[in-house]
Amino acid sequence: MTDSNAQTKRFHKPILFILAAVIVGGIAFYIATPSSPPSCSKPSLNETLSKMYLRANIEDAISNPGRALSSDNRPIFYKLKNQAEVSYDSTTRTRYCTATAMFILRDESQKRETVDYDIGYIISPKGDDFQIQMKDKDYITHAYGKKSEKSASPIDEQKIKDALMASVKKLDGASRAMPKKIKTMSESVEWTALNGECIKQADGYTCPLIVGFYDNLLNALGRNSSLKLYIDLPLIQKDGVWKTTDAFNDIFLKSIVRARMINMYGEEAVKKAEQQEQSPTANGEK
Repeated sequence: MTDSNAQTKRFHKPILFILAAVIVGGIAFYIATPSSPPSCSKPSLNETLSKMYLRANIEDAISNPGRALSSDNRPIFYKLKNQAEVSYDSTTRTRYCTATAMFILRDESQKRETVDYDIGYIISPKGDDFQIQMKDKDYITHAYGKKSEKSASPIDEQKIKDALMASVKKLDGASRAMPKKIKTMSESVEWTALNGECIKQADGYTCPLIVGFYDNLLNALGRNSSLKLYIDLPLIQKDGVWKTTDAFNDIFLKSIVRARMINMYGEEAVKKAEQQEQSPTANGEK
């Protein structure tokens, strides 16, 4: 995401609402029937994405009238740039792509501004046609890129994900008593991807993960509810099965709190606060 100035930060919230609506909502659009999968940079994708984001804007306005995004404040998709193919699966004829999406918004003085956001998308067959689905860029990059590095992992990636979800499901109990529209912890996990190599520990491994997570609290506050959790997952093997250690609950819940703080105050502010907490003076040292 290009977010290097105050102007971009001011437009951050409405764009993220629409991006989340397209990604989480699973909105997909068909592409005119070609004989082979369209390339990641096919010109007609601009028209397809324009329709996709328009639909997301309309659906968001209907389902969230209290969000108060006026027609002037709603992001309008302009075009893609920097399109790149991360990988291609010849068996399923599916392309995994990343790009920078340009949006047009208006500032307080009604001046038009363009804002860039990094996105991911998948082009895959659907019947006799092809469809495009939006995904998080980090998910596309980590889940479908660097295949050679993944194959060298000491633990199968699916087993790592299974261990994560088994532990997350144990946290579901408290949320089952909530209203049905409130997602449980396991339902809130939208995607997972390895974020590097697993590191050998004395009794197992620590595997870095990125987890796409839906946050009920932020959604209730009217904020973008899609978080990215960065987790160093501690794993040990018991009876031939990889499981998380007793430290998992603390690690997982802290990652949610940290991602929540970044969502509300920005990553720079959170890092600065963490540095202050770790400083000798903050710990009472001289």
